[in-house]
This record gives sequence, C-alpha cells and structure tokens, in this order.
Amino acid sequence: MHMTDELVPNWDIDKSDPNLMKAMDDVFKSRCREWTFNNECVAALQQEPELPTDE
Repeated sequence: MHMTDELVPNWDIDKSDPNLMKAMDDVFKSRCREWTFNNECVAALQQEPELPTDE
C-alpha cells in the first residue's frame, strides 16, 4: 500500500442505515440552501441601482 492510498477518502456508504441517510440528506439540504442564499445575495449586489424619478 502506498502512502497516497491512505489519503483517498472511502466513499462506501451503507445505504441501509436510515440514520446515516437522514444525516447525509440534512447536510446536502443545508448546503443547497446556503448555496442558493449566497447566489441570491450576489445577484442582488450585481443589480443596477434604480435612479429616483423626479415627478
């Protein structure tokens, strides 16, 4: 076994464990919400400001 083989992550997930699957689902949902929120903030910052109209 090489040293680099020890650094490779083991992605063998036991899909029969409902607690593990729920935890993974929660992590992915929270990361998705965070990613969506970050994209919405960037989009809001990139919008052109509306100039006030003098009427």
